[in-house]
Amino acid sequence: MRNRPIRLASALVFASMMATVGCGNSSSGRGAGGSSLSVGAGGRGGGQAGAGTGGGSVSGGDGGGGAGSGGVDRTGTDGAVDSPTGSGGSIGTGGSRGSGGALGSGGSGQVGSDMADGPPTGVPATGAHSQASILYPAQATGIATGVLATQASGSVLIVSTVRGDATRFAGHQPTDNKGNTYSQLGTIPRFPEFPNAGAAIYAALGIAGGSGHTVTDDNIANDELTILAVEVMNATRIQEEESSVDSTVSTTHTTPSVTTTGPATLVAVCWPGSVADTTFSAVSNGFAYVEKQPLGADQPQGAMATLDVSAPGTYKTTFTISPAETAVMFLVAVQGSAIASTMRRMGSSSGHRVCSNPGYGMD
Repeated sequence: MRNRPIRLASALVFASMMATVGCGNSSSGRGAGGSSLSVGAGGRGGGQAGAGTGGGSVSGGDGGGGAGSGGVDRTGTDGAVDSPTGSGGSIGTGGSRGSGGALGSGGSGQVGSDMADGPPTGVPATGAHSQASILYPAQATGIATGVLATQASGSVLIVSTVRGDATRFAGHQPTDNKGNTYSQLGTIPRFPEFPNAGAAIYAALGIAGGSGHTVTDDNIANDELTILAVEVMNATRIQEEESSVDSTVSTTHTTPSVTTTGPATLVAVCWPGSVADTTFSAVSNGFAYVEKQPLGADQPQGAMATLDVSAPGTYKTTFTISPAETAVMFLVAVQGSAIASTMRRMGSSSGHRVCSNPGYGMD
């Protein structure tokens, strides 16, 4: 920077026979984004469904029931995390549900559990993401991110920006080509070394999305600007937003903590404060980078990381960077509807588990 002056549930049915009979086993494939269990093929006794991992089936005893076909994995594409100009892809949808095999004659097969395709309704998940930056002294009037393949509806967009001239934030929120409205969250922290420069974070709720989605922001001559953007699918509201200025020159910078009341996607942003290029290495507590803009000469450098969690808790993360710098930090908790979150905690209709350790980030 320069001018800074997933519920598995099953129903078991037992068949009682007068004579000793055989039991068949069946297994179905698992798609990488979602799994399915088929109805087992019983011998003359009770068929039992298995949760296989390789696809295909095994018929047992004299059973004639075929196994359900495995889910087919479909994955989206993401822009390269380290590429300043990479465009974000959408998160791949889950595998399709396997079809049930026929019951063995004279027996009752065990019914496999049901898993819906993709992220369960009401459970937030990291979606498409992208970035853009403009060099000082830029003469362009604005910039746009790469294309985000966002959901048509049901998402929230989180956008964070840095400007060399912080007075330019007033009345100049991000916009996009889908007509969505962005609202600033919290305050605009200033950088210790460059008090004229500042960072901001915004949210657009209930967005209109779809293919070809780009986020834009305007610029003035002789300034610099970087945009980092990420979609949170199946989300409706901002649970909490926190920011901080870490004025200590260090290679580690920790976000403030946020507390969730149910399943959530956490969006963390680190904006280092020097003019040097920055290497973003580790990010802690289960977070993963979605965007990095490492170039610090004449443009703001920064990185964004996310974590999808399935349980209420208090979370934060630490960015490890090089060289040692000061930093402005943000952490936002994005959630779905309160009703959906309550159903999720009670054991709702999905088998997706978003975070296997809901204690990540709890202190």
